[in-house]
This record gives sequence, structure tokens and C-alpha cells, in this order.
Amino acid sequence: MKESGVPSGRRSTVSQPVEREDGALGPARPAPGARRVLLVNDDGIDSPGVRGLRRLLLDLGHQVTLIAPRREQSGVGCAITFLRPFHVEPVREHGEVIGWTADGTPVDCVKVGIHHLMRPRPDLVISGINRGMNAGSIVFYSGTVGAAVEGWLQGVPSLAISKRDHTTADFSAPLEVCRRLLPGILAFVGRYRRVLFNVNVPVGPVEAMRGARYTRLDLGGPEGGYEVTEEPDGRLAMQSVYLPRPAEPPGPGLPTDLAALNDGWVSVTPLSLDITAHDLLAGPLPTLGASSPSAEFHPSPS
Repeated sequence: MKESGVPSGRRSTVSQPVEREDGALGPARPAPGARRVLLVNDDGIDSPGVRGLRRLLLDLGHQVTLIAPRREQSGVGCAITFLRPFHVEPVREHGEVIGWTADGTPVDCVKVGIHHLMRPRPDLVISGINRGMNAGSIVFYSGTVGAAVEGWLQGVPSLAISKRDHTTADFSAPLEVCRRLLPGILAFVGRYRRVLFNVNVPVGPVEAMRGARYTRLDLGGPEGGYEVTEEPDGRLAMQSVYLPRPAEPPGPGLPTDLAALNDGWVSVTPLSLDITAHDLLAGPLPTLGASSPSAEFHPSPS
């Protein structure tokens, strides 16, 4: 499988790290405590969320390599481009290279960033800031979270950031939340390889928010559906739509991410990717009959 879309026998045009001394992608000699950040998103390279977050990270003294899809890739989850080559090209502002764009998925961007654009590997993958929340069961469909998941799979601490308000292009509140949260998160993830935080910012100005708190994933049910239109030729046009639902009822322990957002909190959910059903393995399981291949490894005594 050619992860970068470069045919065998041809040299990748993005195989060398991007280094600049003019500050376009970060200071050549970063200050103590600065991190090498791979920045991606699923809303596309022109999203004000990722552009604003890039500027914030540079202002905080970090080195930033930005690579984002050429077009919006919302809802693609952890998909990769496999059946065709995809292309990566530089993005310029006022004649200066500020990052890269790919006609692939968010996960493609993470793979290219880690394996072809950054030497050494990044200290952190940040995905966002997404326009629209990625909480509850939405995380399983989200391209924003999918990119952070890929960072985790590659052994790089990762952070997905989304704002609940999807109706405006104003990212001032989530950017201020990032400015306040990032120092603590960066200090923490520096001690671990496999850390994945999913951050969601409620609607409204920062002054109206109650603060930030750790949460668990709300798995009360799906939040999507389809608007169905019958076309003249008899085909059904299925348009995916967001159908909100109430948060899970309060229970012991941490609140869910949806409940926290509803109450005006910034939700920070640590995610784990081991989806093995350990509770089932710990209890009685159905007997595997003789027709099971595993029975061959447990012969009866003769």
C-alpha cells in the first residue's frame, strides 16, 4: 500500500522535512518548552479554524507544520485514500509557504505529515479547530477525531478540538480556550506517547463559559439521520442531517461530554482506542463448538 500516493520507483516530492528560517512555519530555534506540532483538520485548508490555530501556535512559540485537505472532508472518519494516487502541494500566503494541502483525507494528511514532512517526528498532532462539535457517538464518524486517532496510532500524542457552534465562522472563543488549555495539555502529553484528548467548546463567549472539565463519552445513541427526497426517476436522494438528542441521564462519576456542553462547560474527553470488550472476556462466554477452528487447538485427551 502506497500511503503517500507516490508510485513505486519514483521519489516523493514531499519526502524532505520543511525547514524555514523566516518564521513562516515557526522559529528556527524554538524557545524552551516549545513543541513541534503537526496541524491538520477536516474542514479544509481554507478554514478560518485551522488558519487561526496556526497563528496562535506560532504566537506561542511553537514550530508548526500545517497540512490539510484541499476540500472539506467532514464525516470521513479514519478513511484513507487507497484506490488512487493523491497529490500534495504547498500553500502560499504573500509568496511564503505556510503549509501544505492534499486532495486526500485528514488521515492521509497525518500520514504524510509524520512520514514525509517532519523530521524528526512531531511532538504533537492537533486536529481542528472544527466547525461543529464532535462529541458523543459523532466521534466515530468525525474526520477531525479520525486525524487525531491516526496520530495516536502512529505513537504521537494527539488532540482534537471542535466548537459546538457550526453556524458562524467566528473562532475567537475556541481560540481563546486553546490558548488557556494548551500549556497544561502540552506539559502533560510530553510524558506520554499514546494520549488522545477530544476537546469540545460550548456556544458563546469565553466569559460565559463555566470552565473546562474532564468528561466521558456519551454513548446514548446516534445523532444523525437522513432527509429523503424521491427524484423523478424513482431514485431516493439521501441527505445526511444532524438530529440532536438529549444527553445521557446523569449517573455516578464524570459527566458525559454532551451533558457538560449543555451546561456550558468545555468538555475534555480522554479517548482510548482499545475497543476489545474486556467486560465480556472477564465473564462467561458462549461455548465454542467443535465446528470452531479454535477447537483444533484443544484436543481431547486420548
